[in-house]
Amino acid sequence: MAKKSKKDKASDAPQQAEPPPWENAHPRVMINFSTKFSEELHMQMTWLTENVPKLSIQRIVQEATAEYVAQRIEKLYKPRSFTRLPAQRLEVLEDCVRTGIPLQR
Repeated sequence: MAKKSKKDKASDAPQQAEPPPWENAHPRVMINFSTKFSEELHMQMTWLTENVPKLSIQRIVQEATAEYVAQRIEKLYKPRSFTRLPAQRLEVLEDCVRTGIPLQR
């Protein structure tokens, strides 16, 4: 008994984007990072922490950094997407490569 040919579902499949490198980062892992500030900026942050309840220099730096990084990622990060060619187009492409015939667009 012959099997029924199945429709190639690759052409119907949605494009899948490669996940970003930080996708599997554990949310509770914290990495230490040291930096230097100008005296003026440090004094300004100190003034803020003394005059705004529940604010720390660490919180200022984390929030500002998170906002900056989010903006840069949105602007610069372009995930690569992977799509499969439909079987018929894939066969044509393989034939062109095998025979050396240029692919017509």
